[in-house]
Amino acid sequence: MNKEETLKYLQEKQQLTVAVQNARHNLATANEQLNLVNSQFKKRLLITVIAGVIVPFMTLNSMIFYVLWLIGWWTVFIGLFVMKFRQGNGLKMQVQTARENLNVEENKQEYLAGANDFPNKFYSYWTIDRLIKLVKDNRAVTLQDAFNLAENQDFQNDQLALQQENLAVAKSTNTMASISAAANIGTFLNTRNK
Repeated sequence: MNKEETLKYLQEKQQLTVAVQNARHNLATANEQLNLVNSQFKKRLLITVIAGVIVPFMTLNSMIFYVLWLIGWWTVFIGLFVMKFRQGNGLKMQVQTARENLNVEENKQEYLAGANDFPNKFYSYWTIDRLIKLVKDNRAVTLQDAFNLAENQDFQNDQLALQQENLAVAKSTNTMASISAAANIGTFLNTRNK
């Protein structure tokens, strides 16, 4: 295959993966929205509980105030759960619909047929897009060259991520060693003076 044939082949494969990529994006977006609602609910619930416990102790000792505060607090508390239930159910339905849509797209005959003669590791919209860019930039001429180069880039990215993790661990260890050394000096000075 020459460069133009390789590009045409990759673009055809990419078109087969568009619907699956869109379905994955929709699922990720729905999950993100559901997680956001759950996190906001937890924050609001925590604020409500703290306000419900602390505010009465900071105010005047009036029985009427406590009764009104308790009624208002329970109203807000129940309102939070009702709001979370409504939003959560709607978003759970969106997640379920997006998951089902992804399953349908992944099981379509065209998508599965396109995967037959293509390495599974590279059969995704964005990976194929990366392969196309490698060929367009003349960094790879053949399809096999593009696969090898992409795999090499993935390996280098993994190695870089491991190095960054190791660097973070080393920094943490150095910080803890410095704190320990300062504590030991403080202990030495305290015990020496006695």
